[in-house]
Amino acid sequence: MNKTTFTLIIFTLLITCSVPSFSAELNKPFVEIDESMEVQAKLNVNEADVSQLTKIKGLGPKKAQAIVSYISENGKLTSLDELVNIKGIGTKLVKKLTPFLTAE
Repeated sequence: MNKTTFTLIIFTLLITCSVPSFSAELNKPFVEIDESMEVQAKLNVNEADVSQLTKIKGLGPKKAQAIVSYISENGKLTSLDELVNIKGIGTKLVKKLTPFLTAE
């Protein structure tokens, strides 16, 4: 074996051992979940008060009060789709609220 071949083999071994394997990177999860992270449950619109509802982006005090009033006058909602019966709330807003609310 000549010096060039020997040097090439040593160089290849050094590079292979010092560079982390890409397959190890591929096996890592895309998003790592920290145990300290909290998962927020959806807010039950039938049991929520105005202050709880106003914490949701897109709901101001007037719309939140309208929801609470509607539920107290008409009874619990069986579906979030019923929110469109409230003045000032349309299908677009209901779609935006769906990830944060539930009607149980």
